[in-house]
Amino acid sequence: MRLIACGTGMPTVRPKQAASCWLLELGNGDKFIFDVGTGSSERIAAMQIPYNYLDKVFLSHLHTDHFGDLDALFVGGALAGRQKPLRVWGPSGDTPERGTKYALEHLRKALTWDLDGRAGITDPRV
Repeated sequence: MRLIACGTGMPTVRPKQAASCWLLELGNGDKFIFDVGTGSSERIAAMQIPYNYLDKVFLSHLHTDHFGDLDALFVGGALAGRQKPLRVWGPSGDTPERGTKYALEHLRKALTWDLDGRAGITDPRV
């Protein structure tokens, strides 16, 4: 098992330090991202970890310093040829509007123009 700190920063942006993001790799080949905070996609790329390698994300909560770069992982993985859908788990929230399912539905809506503009390039399973 290997745990890689891709981001350990705070909500405020800092040069060379991304917000919360941890990559856990297991000996059987499974890999999991725990949080994907603002700036973490740049750190993942700097470590030469391909986006299509990542398909499971756990979110501790829905502040941008914990899921602000999910859009980059979502679209970037599809562009890089991710073979599996991106699966995301997170808190349900005290109301549906504060939960992960709601946030992901609206993130996908926000990315409609981007994904439609790449039709035939992105994988519809993302």
